[in-house]
Amino acid sequence: MQNKQYKRLSITGMLLVILFTIWSITAPTIDAEEKVLKVGTDTNYVPFEFLDQETNEYIGFDIDLMDAIAEEVGFDYELRPMDYNGLIPALQTNNLDIAIAGITINDERKATIDLSDPYYDAGTAVLVREDEEDITEIDDLAGKVVAAKQGTSSYDAVMELDGVEKNDVVPFPNIDQAYMELEKGSADAVVFDLPALLYYINTNGQGKAKVIDGLLEGQTFGIGLPKGSPLTAEINLALEKIKEDGRYDELHEKWFGEAAMAETDAEEAGLNFKYAIDALPTLMEGVKYTIFITIVGILIGLILGVVFGFGRISNNYIIYGLSSIYVQVLRGTPIMIQALYIYFAIPMLLSTEINPLVAGITAIALNAGAYIAEIVRGAVNSIDKGQVEAGRSLGLTQFQTMYKIVWPQAFKRMIPPLGNQFIISLKDTSLLTVIGVGELTRQGTIVVATNFRAVEIYTMVAILYLIMTLSITFILRLIEKRMDIS
Repeated sequence: MQNKQYKRLSITGMLLVILFTIWSITAPTIDAEEKVLKVGTDTNYVPFEFLDQETNEYIGFDIDLMDAIAEEVGFDYELRPMDYNGLIPALQTNNLDIAIAGITINDERKATIDLSDPYYDAGTAVLVREDEEDITEIDDLAGKVVAAKQGTSSYDAVMELDGVEKNDVVPFPNIDQAYMELEKGSADAVVFDLPALLYYINTNGQGKAKVIDGLLEGQTFGIGLPKGSPLTAEINLALEKIKEDGRYDELHEKWFGEAAMAETDAEEAGLNFKYAIDALPTLMEGVKYTIFITIVGILIGLILGVVFGFGRISNNYIIYGLSSIYVQVLRGTPIMIQALYIYFAIPMLLSTEINPLVAGITAIALNAGAYIAEIVRGAVNSIDKGQVEAGRSLGLTQFQTMYKIVWPQAFKRMIPPLGNQFIISLKDTSLLTVIGVGELTRQGTIVVATNFRAVEIYTMVAILYLIMTLSITFILRLIEKRMDIS
């Protein structure tokens, strides 16, 4: 009888996992039905794309150019900001239809995705501190510590420089972190695209940094599309027309002309938490996503955890084995890798797409379910076996004994570790930034990339996380007190 109950629970769990996977893959179909194209961008690339805190909308040269292209070709699009490193994999898996984020045109990228005709001529330059005297030309980088943005052609260029040791090249996911590394003296130089460096020295870097003469390499930016996309030719025609009729020149002057630089005021020195207050509306949008992902993920994870937790104490070797594999694999791999696998690898294997929010919830749910399974197993096993025998001697079935005697006691013992798992899962949502989920950490990095006020913004982000975790702790204490858990 016991094995039958465990078998039913475990089979139910397997079905839930299958249904959950199918839902994860098929849920985001509305875009295709409405023919709204998904355009990916890196929102940490000022002045090409960044968040306007006053309107809470993305602006920049790339955004305006995409608007013009969409109008010319005749399509609507949804902007999907994500980590720069995720843009090309997202194109490969058809999670994106278009990517525009200063993507350098080179043979390596042409082999994996389609790239439009060049839409911007740029170059890789070197940024140093204002008082730097030892680095006046590119050859002086030999033996120096150089910061760069990972996954970019700038990073590749500095890695190939003679005299620069690979261990001395420090990669960062966002360029604003490289600027901070230079400012605090941990790096001797920053290598990145010249337009972004010029914007920085006209804002927060004014009086702190300068660009040395010379370029590491010239480069051109193109718009990325999936291999074989029919849109490539249409976008090339649109770019040609936009350049011919003067719209391109207007956009270039708007974002890179003298007027644009004159309107870019330098940020005041020292700490000013006014920036953190101003960023609160944007950060609160991230809080909403963080709470939503955590609650939905934990609820699904709780169902999975109960099912696989009972599977872990089953006498059926198949059920026990499958449950153990689930627990060990999910507990033994980082949640960031799980999120990347769900968002990039599974769609590639199944030739489908998945919404980043759904992928994030799936990762949180599966990961939390594995840990909750062990909480359930430990709680059930902690109940004295004599109570089970006493229940059976009173004529109760195995299921009745579990439901009326074992489970109520086990559940009370589960409350504290479940609360701890809730807090862990809430903080784990910060790792979903790698797939472009707009949770709190992601919103914070977007704001910092715009105003370069890392101390103020990340302090506010930490305070918001602390408020959420303390609120959870307070609620759990009330539950424990009400249930008389000691």
